[in-house]
Amino acid sequence: MVKGFESKTQFDYLYDALAQKYPGLVAKNSDSSVFQFSQMPIAANWVTGNDPTAYDIANGVPLNLDGFYVKGDQLDTSYSTLIRSLKPKLGDDNLAYQGLKKDSDDLTNEFQAIADNANKAYYIWAANNTNPNGTVSSKSEWLNDPLGGKSWGDKLNNIQKQVDEVSNEMSEILKSMDAALSDTLANLGTDTMPISRGGTAIKVPSVTLGGNLSGDKLRWDSYPKGQYDFDVVINADSVIESPWKTVYSTKVVQKCWSTSVETKVDTFRIITDNHYNLKVQAVGIQGYQITRGRWYNPAFVTPDAQIVQGATSLTNDSFFGLNGCLHMIPESILVMYKPTITLTISSQTYKQQFEANANLDINWIEMIGFRFSFNGLASLQPVDNGDNTVTLTFRSPDNAVPQILGVTSKVEFNGNK
Repeated sequence: MVKGFESKTQFDYLYDALAQKYPGLVAKNSDSSVFQFSQMPIAANWVTGNDPTAYDIANGVPLNLDGFYVKGDQLDTSYSTLIRSLKPKLGDDNLAYQGLKKDSDDLTNEFQAIADNANKAYYIWAANNTNPNGTVSSKSEWLNDPLGGKSWGDKLNNIQKQVDEVSNEMSEILKSMDAALSDTLANLGTDTMPISRGGTAIKVPSVTLGGNLSGDKLRWDSYPKGQYDFDVVINADSVIESPWKTVYSTKVVQKCWSTSVETKVDTFRIITDNHYNLKVQAVGIQGYQITRGRWYNPAFVTPDAQIVQGATSLTNDSFFGLNGCLHMIPESILVMYKPTITLTISSQTYKQQFEANANLDINWIEMIGFRFSFNGLASLQPVDNGDNTVTLTFRSPDNAVPQILGVTSKVEFNGNK
């Protein structure tokens, strides 16, 4: 065992393998961008780059600043609020502008209160409406479902229309104070694309996921058995050349393993096993860039943005602080298809950590962010190698869908915690 191997997470080694093999797919972790692994399995199942599913994925600001992606606030809504809250270059002492700003603040407060209540209603609904495949409808789909949360969606849409009207009036006044901000404000609500929700066509800010996921899947499915786009080995001889950095300290340490029920499997014992060898293979891997329309002006999304002191409690930290709604901006999505993970450990560790838990009612096993069905030890195809080691295979099902491995985002964190 190389000294220090166990001090890193398996995500560190997986990131390094990705960065070495496909340097263009992940962030090089400068101060400007970072890569986050998906904290839980997320299906990559959009059909076109600007369909409702692609829009939902591209429009989610990372909730946390650690190494693991969880979808937080909607980027387009948070961005619109930011633009209406920015201080013009020539000040904001125009009485008419101040009045409209107050109206905008009031509507923003009302929108947020309804959105918070809608979120609570959605999570209660989602907990009781799981689809047969184990997934639930997205919140956006629920907000447009007559049998779901359409009443909440209608309330939010109504307030949004009022916000757009106020924004247009503010834009006219802003022309003499800050032409660039005025143009940006005027673009809100005008640069849109149509998507369908629950059979109803609605307009949302234009966002596109590049590439051709459907075509890539067809290409991957045509590979002969045993052909992989990604094939790496992680063991005690692995040396990290491209460190995985995060904006804020990662919360997950050593946990490359979890199951559907609480077990006493000692992950650290597995990783520090003298024969530990983890092979990660995937039939396909591809990155998909996010492109936003002219409604989005990145020049205004900056940690040093000055916010008008209005009727709301919005501050720079509201947008760019530790819990800000724009502290990281997604730039690309990394997708992996049909991973296979092969684990080799000593026979003794296998007996202690796997055979000892064989009778537990486990439905799935998750390793390095990938979830595999589990139906007893036989489903892992244990092989006694004859040298006091055992090899286990975690294999994706034939009908597996592409999965989002992680998200690369531009860092806009202002450093305030």
